[in-house]
Amino acid sequence: MSTSVNKYPGPMTKKLKIGWLISVIVPLIIMLIPVNDVFTAPIRAFFAITVCFILLLAFEVVDNFVPSLFLPAAYIVFKVAEPKIALASWTSEMPWVIMASFFLVNIIEKTGLLKRVAYWIIYRTGGTYQGIFWGFLIAGIVLNIFLPGGVVIPVMAMGYGICVALNLGRTKAAAGIMIASCIGGVYPTYFFIAPAYGAFCLNCAKAGIPTLESDYITYLLHNLPFLLFAIIMMIIAMKMFKSDVEFRGKEYFRAELDKLGPTTKEEKKAALIMLGLCVYLVTMGIHKLGMSWGFMLAACAMYLPGISLGTSEDVKHINMSIVFFSGACLSIGTVATSLGIGEIMTNMLLPLLDGRGRIGLFSVVFVVVFLMNFLMTPSAIMAIMAGPLVLLGQGLGMDPLAMVYALNAMGYQIILPYEHTTFLIMFSFGMMSMKDFAKFFSVNTVVCFIFLMVVMLPYWALLGLL
Repeated sequence: MSTSVNKYPGPMTKKLKIGWLISVIVPLIIMLIPVNDVFTAPIRAFFAITVCFILLLAFEVVDNFVPSLFLPAAYIVFKVAEPKIALASWTSEMPWVIMASFFLVNIIEKTGLLKRVAYWIIYRTGGTYQGIFWGFLIAGIVLNIFLPGGVVIPVMAMGYGICVALNLGRTKAAAGIMIASCIGGVYPTYFFIAPAYGAFCLNCAKAGIPTLESDYITYLLHNLPFLLFAIIMMIIAMKMFKSDVEFRGKEYFRAELDKLGPTTKEEKKAALIMLGLCVYLVTMGIHKLGMSWGFMLAACAMYLPGISLGTSEDVKHINMSIVFFSGACLSIGTVATSLGIGEIMTNMLLPLLDGRGRIGLFSVVFVVVFLMNFLMTPSAIMAIMAGPLVLLGQGLGMDPLAMVYALNAMGYQIILPYEHTTFLIMFSFGMMSMKDFAKFFSVNTVVCFIFLMVVMLPYWALLGLL
């Protein structure tokens, strides 16, 4: 699995030359900006280095592994952060769970189980491209009822499995299927209460706002119109990524399933491991160990005596480039937090909100959270902003829940994959280009803003939250 579009090294085309020039000149211009007590030399260097990293990714002028090495090294060399901060992402879960997820997918693909499951899904959704889209949305909703927020990676792995089984490569169809799996896995968490809500409550409690308890049914009632948003984005994805591959219909995939024959012993072993992972995910409320560790344990279980599905070759086939890429992406938020950039932006924001009405308040907050996503993780943004913004909303007579619900939706609005770890995982499967990713999520951000203003704010007002 690779996220690189170009072959490196390759001919220096006009497009690559322009990409390199912009990637170098823009950071140099940033370094010419005078410093002051707020915009200090380390913060200026942080923006220059981070912008260089983002531009290298956006223009895809070099394999992602190169800017992934450059970013933390530059933070250290230019005295932006100490090594323990610049490299702190490697003590977090995400790079490791991405590595384990790739490892699991590689082994499951080798056994043939991935192809069998992919054909079964396509057959059950009518054997059509559009049917796959709606199948993912239905599956995502059903699975999130039982495990909200915990089915994202498995659902996206199903999407990848379909792309691999059909040998789609980097086609429009592959990009569309991965987007569909992402919508199915992620978007139900807009209206099903997920673990992230507990973090919101904790951050607000620290700011003296302990009254944010919302049970499962209440949360669903307050946010159910977001289901319409998910449907809208699924339709838009179908229009944006019209299939450039022929889907031959239900009977064809029924025949392909028959050709696979009876389930093999290796497939049964792989299914047993995945069943164990599902049990682990479903019982997280009991063992309190977190989702990520289950994927790592499942990957290790592939080598147990009696299972013996994993080999040294499977280790070699892990795309380490994207693992380092994920670590680099996470370091942006870590370093930004250490420099106090979040507090600076929050302090600059609050005066802008003074005297604004509810629509003005939500509009400005949406734009600010969108911009902060370029530099910080959504969880870091919420940790800094949740308390002050909820207090501000209360000053306008709003229920604190309305701001928390809005912030949850705003945290998903991005342009590039590094901005949110969930979407980074989807992009990491290597089935779509950076251009296609940015195009869809740019549209997603605009539609979400309109949906919040036109649908959700009136709905929350009707419920008495505004």
